[in-house]
Amino acid sequence: MFASVNYRVNTFGFLSSANVPAEDLNAGLHDQRAALTFLQDNLAAFGGDASKVTIWGQSAGAGSVEAHILFPADRDLFRAGIFDSSTGPFKTCPPASTYDELGFPFARLVAMTGCPSGSASFSCLQEVPFETLLNISNTMTGEVLNSQLWQPSVGPPGSFVPERPSARIASGNFLHVPILAGTNLNEGTVFSQSDLLIDPSTVTSDVLDTINAFYPANDSSLGGAFNTGDSLFDRAEAWYTDNMYLSPRRLLFSKAAPLQQLFAYFFTEFIPGNDPSLGVFHGSELSLLFGPVPNPIENDFADQLTDFYINFVTDLDPGSEWPQYELATKHVLQLMRNNITVILDDFLLAKTTFLDSSRVLNEFQK
Repeated sequence: MFASVNYRVNTFGFLSSANVPAEDLNAGLHDQRAALTFLQDNLAAFGGDASKVTIWGQSAGAGSVEAHILFPADRDLFRAGIFDSSTGPFKTCPPASTYDELGFPFARLVAMTGCPSGSASFSCLQEVPFETLLNISNTMTGEVLNSQLWQPSVGPPGSFVPERPSARIASGNFLHVPILAGTNLNEGTVFSQSDLLIDPSTVTSDVLDTINAFYPANDSSLGGAFNTGDSLFDRAEAWYTDNMYLSPRRLLFSKAAPLQQLFAYFFTEFIPGNDPSLGVFHGSELSLLFGPVPNPIENDFADQLTDFYINFVTDLDPGSEWPQYELATKHVLQLMRNNITVILDDFLLAKTTFLDSSRVLNEFQK
């Protein structure tokens, strides 16, 4: 059985401010939790087994799955999670109060709606007509790079996210359920002109200098086989891939491996007909999992991928070809047509080790 849910996004789902009550921060994640609770309470009426729910997501959806593992409800809502290209679980996770600063989204929003700043701002925004708030929100979104106006934020005790995700991972205080997760070779190509920081002032020049040194100009290895020769593009996409996707997966798996079943993948299949300059881009695996398969040459490979996922949902094990990720072996399954093989999780290690250091995580508010 498959269920898909909607949740609030943008200003309606992730409005952030020190003036937003703790229980109202990250409302979109609360919506997801409400949907999972509904499934637990009603699955049996549809012939389902509420004890066998696996939650899956891709990109921000994958980050949501990871968020429900790191910040779980006070009752069991699922038994396993799958995340394709999790953002770790969020691009960045600043304190809610960051948005109140001059020029930041909440301060701009209250000014544009005519609401007062301070403690009365939230209740005033609740009275703004929906269409008015939507139009203002859309205008603000159109003015920022990559349409990224809000991020999930850290709130006080009692909020959905009471501490930064990296701190929660370091504590080990999260759900120890089976996880299947991985990344694509060229996640960053579709984000090479994107911003990810709500507050870039937190990043120091020496960290930026180190990042620049790791991703030098005219490095033909950046992007692997899909290096475009456009130095700035290749540097940006390689850094974005490592920082946003590969590093977060490794951060979680390095802590979770002794605690639970993990299965890691690295999707490297370039689908014929796709744009070569984008390589094995973010989301390119989805057509093989959900169809329609874009090229008949991929049919058998798509069937194998689907079998892996269904096996995991059914048995909490994708199959004998896919070994469990353990610290002693660090096995990752390379997903490539005619070359599904086990590789070691040791590629680009110096880069991801730096990006997963506590200093960098703190500066990037992860």
